[in-house]
Amino acid sequence: MEALLNPYHQRLLAAVGWLELGLPAEGLSELAVLPAELMEHPWILGLQYSLYSKQLAWTEALAVAKTWVLKAPDEEAAWVSRSYAARRYPGGSLAEALMLLEPAGLLFPEDTTIPFNLACYQAQLGNLKEARRWWAVALSRGDAGELRQRALADPDFEPLWPELRTKPSPKK
Repeated sequence: MEALLNPYHQRLLAAVGWLELGLPAEGLSELAVLPAELMEHPWILGLQYSLYSKQLAWTEALAVAKTWVLKAPDEEAAWVSRSYAARRYPGGSLAEALMLLEPAGLLFPEDTTIPFNLACYQAQLGNLKEARRWWAVALSRGDAGELRQRALADPDFEPLWPELRTKPSPKK
């Protein structure tokens, strides 16, 4: 990471600072001076995605996330971010988000966020059998109580709320 940070260390810190302050346009301005080859570093792509998503600039966020997945296919956050942006960009859809995230369901056997999101997408699409299957995968990988709380607070899970409220979560 040191090689990445020098001589642009201050610019990168400033971009993160602007993000934390809720001023993503300023953060993107800091990144604009970086050389093109540095803009494809996974850490920079993640930061850039965060800045665009904070602005709700989903078309730009999706373009960055697509590159992020190509440059760092072993980073779960890249896959989740790409899917999230694909759902929200103009013309995007749940079906597209699902299609982009599904391959990651098997690539990351420890991750709970990916199967959780796949369950959300399936529930919203009315595919409750598939939603339950992905929900079971998420439960098998994480803290059942915590996941259940998240699901009951997430409107995407609403089609499954009645059963989540009545069924006890399996112990991990």
